[in-house]
Amino acid sequence: MAGSGDGIRNRTEVSLGALRKAAALLQQGATVSEAAEKVGFDGLSYFARCFKDQFSISPSAYLLAHKGA
Repeated sequence: MAGSGDGIRNRTEVSLGALRKAAALLQQGATVSEAAEKVGFDGLSYFARCFKDQFSISPSAYLLAHKGA
């Protein structure tokens, strides 16, 4: 069943997976820019907005909160 909604769902799923991977990279010590680039975000501000929407915390605050964890 292909439909126009499938593409949106798939992009959302990819974005959620990418954001989870970015969170893991931040926990491993990557910078926000490195994490965003490694998971395929072209724009840092867009990445930060998506990350905050998903985790209710900015990626830089997340990085600080998990530093040394």
